[in-house]
Amino acid sequence: MCICCVIGLICKCLVAVLQPLTSDTVVPGLMAMEIWNHGNPLLNDFVLPAPDPNILEDICFFFIPQVLSDFSPLVLKLTGYVQFLAIILVFSLILYSVLKNKTAVLLFIALMASCCPSTQIWHLYYYASKYLLPVFHNSTVIFLGILMYLTFVKKWDTFPRIIIPICILIIVTISDSLLVIWFVVPLAVMYVLFWNTDYQPRLIFVASAGIASILAHFIKYFNPMLFEYGDFTFKLFSRTETDFSNFFTILQSYLIPDLFYPGQIPRTILIVVIMAVLVVLTFYIKRTALPETDKRLVIFSLLSIVCTMGIIIVFSEMDAWAYISQIPVLAYLAAIIVIYHSHSRIAWAQYLLIFLVTVNLVMMAGLTVGLNTSPNEEQYKLIDTLSQNGVRFAYANFWDANVITYLSHDTLTVRSVEYTGILAPFIGGAMNIRWFERHTMDEMPLTLIIKNSDPGDLLSFISKNPPDRFNDLDFYSVVQYDSLNQTAFTDVPKNWRERLGSTNIGMSRILEKITLLTRRPESS
Repeated sequence: MCICCVIGLICKCLVAVLQPLTSDTVVPGLMAMEIWNHGNPLLNDFVLPAPDPNILEDICFFFIPQVLSDFSPLVLKLTGYVQFLAIILVFSLILYSVLKNKTAVLLFIALMASCCPSTQIWHLYYYASKYLLPVFHNSTVIFLGILMYLTFVKKWDTFPRIIIPICILIIVTISDSLLVIWFVVPLAVMYVLFWNTDYQPRLIFVASAGIASILAHFIKYFNPMLFEYGDFTFKLFSRTETDFSNFFTILQSYLIPDLFYPGQIPRTILIVVIMAVLVVLTFYIKRTALPETDKRLVIFSLLSIVCTMGIIIVFSEMDAWAYISQIPVLAYLAAIIVIYHSHSRIAWAQYLLIFLVTVNLVMMAGLTVGLNTSPNEEQYKLIDTLSQNGVRFAYANFWDANVITYLSHDTLTVRSVEYTGILAPFIGGAMNIRWFERHTMDEMPLTLIIKNSDPGDLLSFISKNPPDRFNDLDFYSVVQYDSLNQTAFTDVPKNWRERLGSTNIGMSRILEKITLLTRRPESS
């Protein structure tokens, strides 16, 4: 088992190092640059790319390593790998605290280290790099483990020790609302379903967690760095088989290889069956002779999985893979606790998990061998070519702008734009409005970078506005305009602050938001 752990961790490290960075995954580095290089510690006028941007992770985990390494892409990747190790460490501590069994802990580590991508989506490095990228909300998984340890193992659910987990909950929830779905909701469900039992959560803790979540979201509403709340409306009756198929593919890619991929069964039925089985297991665990702490952990883990799946199906995006990143961790945790307390009665389950580790390791090793040893090669070639030709400022779509800016250490500043009948700044996706105010779009020559494999809407702009110079650089095309009709582009709209909610930190942000809320609509 030790050998499986070592092989899996080495493969994961190689995947972390050799993965190509994208404009999504370089956000922590860009934020560190904005804070350190541009002297903007409060991130004034900074628009983050999502309603729950997980700002705590970007600053607390990535900022210092990025500054000390002079914003090294390699260090950015290795920091993500360290987070992955921290997830394993926290949940291994939980396992060892309740089982006191080193073999069980090694099995958990092997399962996490061999967590392998589905070949259905092997080409997407997001999936190949499970728990290795900022977009997976890794810090939230870590804090979930810490809260579970304090609540169920240390039993810090009474006053005054309750203050520490509640403070953690508030701070993390302000940064990432997923903790409410992963921790608070299943905790409340556990309180209701297991009334008057030894393992029912204490009312003071459940009530405090609920109040803390409400408080955190009230604070978040006035958060100076958030864009807007996402689309979180009732969607259950508008779901299609495609939605369930996408959701199942993502869920399956976390847990089992494609050798066990059921091809003919409708995904809607599969997901309903999975949730029903988990609910039945929850009540079955209630009747077992597991120790109280172990029973609490298993029941909570199963309820967290069910609640997460249910809330996502009813309200959220079913292809949001980051929203279910805690599911495999809790599934492995619950399975190992049950197996190692059941001894020989279900010893076959131990061998099944070992078989799963072996198959996953083979697939992971195959993936690692096929990785590109020169990640982001096309971006580095583009940066070198433009630097040699004296280009220091350019525009591109979001998926090229941020990653090129970060990889060039901001020596080649590329700002994201979009074309919707007129070329305009893309307001969103980890950017600062002041970037466009420092260098307006009417300053010529205007350089536009377009990726040949994914030109997007910028190709329409070029076809309507023929450039003065066109350069094909293999992976990218670079076009330049010495002059451009004023009707072809626009700068940042003057009312952008009002449209986004705003940006100033502290009380000025709160007062501005209150002003927007209380302003009477203008009469037509």
